[in-house]
Amino acid sequence: MITTDQRVLLVFIGLVLIIIMSINNLVKYSSFERRIGKFLQLLVLLFPILDLKLPPAELNIKLFEASIAAFSLLNFTYLLKLVKTFQNSFIWIFLGTMAFLALYSEFKGLSLLSVVRLGLVVLLLAYFRMVNEAGMNIFKTILLPIVLWAILFFSIQLAVGVQFTLYQSINESSLRDLRYTSFSQDPQKLAQIVFMLAIIFLADAFQKEKLTSLRHWCIILACILIGLSTGARAALLGFILAFIWMFLNKISLKSVLFVFTSFLIVVFSFEWISSLQTFQRMTDIDSAYEGRMQLFWVRGFIIFTENIWSGVGPGNFLSYISHHHNDFTYGADEAVVDQPESGFLLWLCETGIIGAILYLILIIKVLIHKTQQNNSKPFKLSIIIWIIGFITVYSLSDVKLLFLVVLSMAMVFSYNLKNQSF
Repeated sequence: MITTDQRVLLVFIGLVLIIIMSINNLVKYSSFERRIGKFLQLLVLLFPILDLKLPPAELNIKLFEASIAAFSLLNFTYLLKLVKTFQNSFIWIFLGTMAFLALYSEFKGLSLLSVVRLGLVVLLLAYFRMVNEAGMNIFKTILLPIVLWAILFFSIQLAVGVQFTLYQSINESSLRDLRYTSFSQDPQKLAQIVFMLAIIFLADAFQKEKLTSLRHWCIILACILIGLSTGARAALLGFILAFIWMFLNKISLKSVLFVFTSFLIVVFSFEWISSLQTFQRMTDIDSAYEGRMQLFWVRGFIIFTENIWSGVGPGNFLSYISHHHNDFTYGADEAVVDQPESGFLLWLCETGIIGAILYLILIIKVLIHKTQQNNSKPFKLSIIIWIIGFITVYSLSDVKLLFLVVLSMAMVFSYNLKNQSF
């Protein structure tokens, strides 16, 4: 595990690299889309450390957010043109409502900072769409490097143990049960990332008429194995549901052969597969969810009922708990919880019914968006996996997962997503 000073050094090196490369692209490329493409490639290059924070720690500013802000400011003229042409009324209503809820809350400063972060995420969504329209190969330049990073960190943890991590605090159960985290801090969030990647590459393989390369199938298998090694069950359920949806909508000889081959692999490797952490934890599902219900969900719902319409303010859950419910703790050290172990419940607590409805409208827009005009179905399936995992943990605090969710949403809403190959 790296020290605090080493983490800070990594963050500063990453931020300096992004600023230098952004200035270089500013001078070198006249095309804004080309600059964005190079910037996104740089983010992927620094992907494992995007979650690390810049000092001072109380501001909770991560390299991910600082990078988007720095790039956007360096291209401010083009950014203004982008904002002027951005005519999606729902996004403006969404951001305006969140800003109102922040100003209405008890902790206005922190809440407004969270709204600024939401604005940066919207910019990232726009950037993804722009480079896709310009012809950037998302599979080759974005998704494949992320998979390779996950495999690299997972392989190192296999060799030296789960103590190898970029983060200061390691989930105790990860150490006890050998739940692998790869480049993430939490095994549940890692599971959502790798299962989302697995379904994207798998659905892409089913969409292609010709036989996909061996490398393609190795990526799918690696993502699934890493996901099963995390011990996360909700993400696995999401992957199964997404696969069933994909299979029912694309029944073909290839899909039937894949299911049959997978069945044979499971049968002949049953003893080894059953030893993976996810299946070891299947025996205590009832007790696990009963504990989560009693310790987190019921108390989180009580907080929601105290601020039923407007919530406690975007990003204010931990501050509110610390001031008004400091007995809401967990673990041997009785640490104050920073989320109620459910993303949807956290939205209700922080933004009330008003904000939660807007979040749900966004999710519904993604799920019902027609994909006949492009090849974005793999990305829509990945959103399903995230939604199922989001029920049991607020996973968007992991900016690597947030990066992938935003990418998937951008591809679903894209007007021109070609059947790319890597």
